[in-house]
Amino acid sequence: MTLDAFKRWYDRLLGAFVFALMVVTTGVVLLGIFFRYVLNDSLVWYDEVGEYLLVWLTYYGSAYAALKRQHIGFPNLAAMLPPRVRFGATLAVETLVIAFFAMMVWIGFVVFEFLEYETMVSLQWVNMRVPFSAIPLGALLFVVSELINLPTLIREARAGIVHGTH
Repeated sequence: MTLDAFKRWYDRLLGAFVFALMVVTTGVVLLGIFFRYVLNDSLVWYDEVGEYLLVWLTYYGSAYAALKRQHIGFPNLAAMLPPRVRFGATLAVETLVIAFFAMMVWIGFVVFEFLEYETMVSLQWVNMRVPFSAIPLGALLFVVSELINLPTLIREARAGIVHGTH
């Protein structure tokens, strides 16, 4: 499988997962509203589940945004740099980003040890490892997204192209 084919597959899979998370999050919140204001009987779990779904959406959505190269950046600042400096700066920034998210993967799994016997407050049968899995897994997907884009970023930096400037 080529890198382009993998990127297309990964894009479809991650995009579908993020879309499904948005739908489920919206459904949980609407269900909570319906129970509270129509049936006048609140669900005890919907706000906690909604919060964790929002965390999942943030981490997995960030990985998807990284794949699409849609994160906030400073392209005009990069464009002002001389080409040789721009190439080095691109490599340095990408190295730091990948190192940071790799550290989040590692720390996320370290935190798992402390969550072994912790459960959600409203759903006692759900171990806290489930909602907190978004940290290491989302960070891992972010690293994968960055690595997928790295050859293009290097090619553009060598050619003097700055992504995001018009």
